[in-house]
Amino acid sequence: MQLQLSRSQVDSGWKREVERRLGRKVAECYQCGKCTAGCPVAYEMFHPIHAMVRLVQLGRRDEALRSRSQWVCAGCEACSTRCPKDVDPARLMTVLREMAQEEGCVNANEADIYDFHMSFLSSVRRFGRVYEMGLVAAYKLKSPLRRGPQDMLTFPKMLKRGKPGLFPHKIQNVAAIRRIYERTKLQKATERKAD
Repeated sequence: MQLQLSRSQVDSGWKREVERRLGRKVAECYQCGKCTAGCPVAYEMFHPIHAMVRLVQLGRRDEALRSRSQWVCAGCEACSTRCPKDVDPARLMTVLREMAQEEGCVNANEADIYDFHMSFLSSVRRFGRVYEMGLVAAYKLKSPLRRGPQDMLTFPKMLKRGKPGLFPHKIQNVAAIRRIYERTKLQKATERKAD
């Protein structure tokens, strides 16, 4: 199969936007593969991490945003630690997740991961840390017919062991966590207007 590329694709506004959000030039990556070699979930990715960087280098927006790789990424940052050019592939995966969400092109096969991701962030925003029971409930309510009965047999055993906690843990200054979320939203909105 021959790959068709155009100069406009390789030098696209989308690629520049990714680099702006990343704070680095993806051209620095010379495809050594150390990021992929150190990734504990590379076996689950359709495009390994170095291939995701390459998609961005080539301006292949649709392939990069619709890939499952950024949703499988565990965020452990092993790839960024190993990168000899400081391209920060872990941050790139976060940028691609954000862009896929903004553009509404999350891979349909990754709906479970996306729903869990959003439920997790919502829980942290609301309680200042993860409230396990609330996280599970929010996640299951996004697709109740399919996810609802999944844990019926294990749930009573978990409750006996005190997992998940029925009530959220109290932390100090939850309002500070909420302000961080709000500032991030405002910052992103301001950046989009400036572009």
